[in-house]
Amino acid sequence: MIKFEANIPELIAFSSKYMTLEENDLILTGTPAGAGPVKHGDVVECGLGDIVQMKFHIKDEE
Repeated sequence: MIKFEANIPELIAFSSKYMTLEENDLILTGTPAGAGPVKHGDVVECGLGDIVQMKFHIKDEE
């Protein structure tokens, strides 16, 4: 696992080496510290301020 600690300009510069970044692109940096594995029945909720909210219901593989 690679530990990448950078400020926002460094993160943008690093990412733009591997892809073309365009207006409104998001750079997602991974799982926050302390997050554990999800299991059947869990609900994962996330969002971006008042712009968008998402909810995922976790199910076992079929």
